[in-house]
Amino acid sequence: MEPKIRSSLGIIRVCAYIAEDLARDLAKMLPFAVLAFLILDLSSFDAADSLEVLKQADDNREIIFYYLGFTIALEFALRFLSAVIDKTRSVLFGGR
Repeated sequence: MEPKIRSSLGIIRVCAYIAEDLARDLAKMLPFAVLAFLILDLSSFDAADSLEVLKQADDNREIIFYYLGFTIALEFALRFLSAVIDKTRSVLFGGR
């Protein structure tokens, strides 16, 4: 997966806690961005290479788990931060 695509997933999750509509729109645009990347750089696409990358997935297991762990940790951190902010708002502003 392209580094820009990996970071886009994290950005969409952060936006989901800030502005849900923005995150929804970004999530809708992500597949089109990947498609545009493939169309513009079609010379780099080869079905045999794609199958080879899938065969090498076992070799990259640690990297895959690293990014999965990062995504899970990011989600927990965002949920915790969101809960703290909501609790602080309810204490300071009387439940508004």
